[in-house]
Amino acid sequence: MKSFSLVLLVFLTFAAFSAKAEEPVYSIENVTGDLYRFQSNNHYGVFLVTEEGIILADPINNATATWLKGELDARFGVPVKYVIYTTEAPARVGGGTVFEETAKFVSHTNAYYGIAGNWINQRPDKVFSRSYTISLGGKDVVLKQFSETAKFTSIGVFFKDEEVLFLGNFTSVDAAPNRLVAKFRLMDNLKSHGHFLLNQFSFLVSGNGDIGTKSDLRKQWRFLLEVLRSSLWAQDNGLGEAEAIKTMSLGKYKDWENFSDAGDKYVEWMFWLIKQEKILDLYQTPELVFALKKPNPNFSWRARAKRICGSILVEYDVDKNGKTRNVKVIEVDPTEIFSGDAINAAKKYTYAKGFPAQGVRTRIFFRIQGGCSNE
Repeated sequence: MKSFSLVLLVFLTFAAFSAKAEEPVYSIENVTGDLYRFQSNNHYGVFLVTEEGIILADPINNATATWLKGELDARFGVPVKYVIYTTEAPARVGGGTVFEETAKFVSHTNAYYGIAGNWINQRPDKVFSRSYTISLGGKDVVLKQFSETAKFTSIGVFFKDEEVLFLGNFTSVDAAPNRLVAKFRLMDNLKSHGHFLLNQFSFLVSGNGDIGTKSDLRKQWRFLLEVLRSSLWAQDNGLGEAEAIKTMSLGKYKDWENFSDAGDKYVEWMFWLIKQEKILDLYQTPELVFALKKPNPNFSWRARAKRICGSILVEYDVDKNGKTRNVKVIEVDPTEIFSGDAINAAKKYTYAKGFPAQGVRTRIFFRIQGGCSNE
């Protein structure tokens, strides 16, 4: 009997411990300004509070969304007006029905059927292919596909005023880029990193872990570039994966949590891509080209006098001598006053010789120390 009581006590203690361990971990933290990040165990979403309502990205699941709705009602007292699905992944799109009475739902076109095909999900009201801007309460949130050529169903969410990029299921800070990516998506992954780096943002918020900065995304992009270049060099010289890895400066990535096998795994995948001829010429892909020299632009005296700031997105070709050609303005923000200075600056850019490319895009920023009158 004593033995039975001891076994029962151990069982009840273990059961109580297990129940406690399985309790969900919920939290809310401020990222910057009116932008917040919420946690549901190992998954994260974000929401932006405006005077007209809330813009929410990734409701995670029904339990999380129910808890979150209670917190939002209690803390802010305004309804959720938009729910953004950054992916079709089941672990991120559940729970939308909690906000169906007040919200409009938005996703990428490629994600629609993956979301709507599950009856428990709230299907998107609005889908888009390249970009879509949500304006609410004086705030603009820009949704962008991963790349002009990528087949991903996921999107990036830019909170313009807060200078934050949210990537729900794309990457993790302090880890090799997209550890779960299938090998045939590796080139899309590389191009998508370059595509996002063309945009203005300071903070990088991941749906899978820590909050980082733009430099974290740039570090992952350079790692993928290094993998690609080392693999191409090795195969051009009749060498194998081991020789390719030796040419890489892996010490720069030793702080990544999955550093031990990052180089080996990615070089293995890149070799497979090259052998299957599923790889584009590195230097013919605009998102992968970067300048050796980028002189700072002149600042219009009229804009300086009025303390106007802004940015210009320019597009150009790079010839075999590394010189820019056919420079043109693609986008102005907020005014064309900087267009001439941006074009003149881009004409002076210098690239590596022997690697021509077309349709290269660069955003040139015009800032004034001490603040701007139009911000």
